Amino acid sequence: STTATYQTCRRYLQSLPKPLVAYHRLGQTKFEALYQPFIDRDPSIFLPMQQVVSDHHRFDLLVVKDGRIFRPWITAWQDYRSSKILGWAPSVYPSSITILQAFYMMVLHYGLPEMCHMDNGKDYRCKILLGTSQRVSTITAQGVTDEELLHIQGTFAMLGVQSTYARAYHGQSKGRLERTFGTFAEYIAKDSGYYIGSNTVTRPEDSTLYFRAINKKAKKQVLLSWEEFCEKLDAFIAFWNANWHGDGKGMGGLSPDEVFARYAPEPRKADPKTLALALTRPEVRKVTRNGVSVMGYQYWAKELLEYSGQEVVVRIPIVKPETALIQTIQGQTICTAWADYFVATGDVAVDNEKVNAARKANLELVRTRSDSLHKTQGLKTFLDLPTPPRQELPDLDTFPLAAGAEPPYRPDQKPALKSPLDI
Repeated sequence: STTATYQTCRRYLQSLPKPLVAYHRLGQTKFEALYQPFIDRDPSIFLPMQQVVSDHHRFDLLVVKDGRIFRPWITAWQDYRSSKILGWAPSVYPSSITILQAFYMMVLHYGLPEMCHMDNGKDYRCKILLGTSQRVSTITAQGVTDEELLHIQGTFAMLGVQSTYARAYHGQSKGRLERTFGTFAEYIAKDSGYYIGSNTVTRPEDSTLYFRAINKKAKKQVLLSWEEFCEKLDAFIAFWNANWHGDGKGMGGLSPDEVFARYAPEPRKADPKTLALALTRPEVRKVTRNGVSVMGYQYWAKELLEYSGQEVVVRIPIVKPETALIQTIQGQTICTAWADYFVATGDVAVDNEKVNAARKANLELVRTRSDSLHKTQGLKTFLDLPTPPRQELPDLDTFPLAAGAEPPYRPDQKPALKSPLDI
């Protein structure tokens, strides 16, 4: 208890530093937003494509796809200097695949960026983008099974692109993109006629009908289809890049397209083969009789027979996932494999023709390799091998014994066994 009056306590609390009060009363997040210093970033010191920013955004509207009602997402890459949206991928739910799809769209039209600044979520820290290391089993030239550490490069390392990340739960470092997403929400979601609001205050009354439709308690037949949403999104981004005039740092009242065209250097083009290899999902798998299995798909090629039982690297392109590039653990290309080659088509004749052709190819390969071994290495059967000279085993008395384990000395007694074979 205290004898201090209310006025005394009030004066004491008012004398405390405001940051201290904010930290204890409002929490650490609010304290950092109000009182912690930050870097005053200036986009005008960059050139277009020197730094690009990426994040996901979920729209506050409902669309329907295959009978499912949901709020769509967008994954976007934005040029930090000009605010131009360079690549984007709408999705039901974002992932590392949508990041790569939008990244591929950007590289295809504008070349490679020098640095990527991204959200700190797990999608942006995946092994596809950053690479991975894992221990795998290998077979040496002497035929001995060994284990080694495999380093698989990610997309950014293969293309020579630097990567940085925003602090967790601090979107200020990518604030230009966050404000762009706010504009998208204002002009796409609210004007679509299917806006459900970002919170209970902004939520319109009609949104109840949409949510009831999700739970199948009520039906609202008129909904924005997925195809219509994608068309509207593409059209709006093109319109926004060409017609939105910003007064922010480095914009000077120009549109993103105008700023990008005025200051952009020569594009840094990516080697097509390197780009195709970088935009793949690497997985380590063991070869079985039907090839390699990745994410429910079975990839097969006749060249995999020689690697049966061994681990290989399977690279699945995001652009053309029906094929996969197969590499050895050392990075040498083996072949291109086809997805679900042996999945039944319903036509028994066609299925039998495929599997019989594959079996015939396997037999031909085995016979060819057998003939090659006979010619180059003089392969002989076990019976043709010369018998090594027989080595006599020493007497048991000559084997060293551990200290204290010597038998008692009896000169009149001979050992019962002359060798381990005399039983």
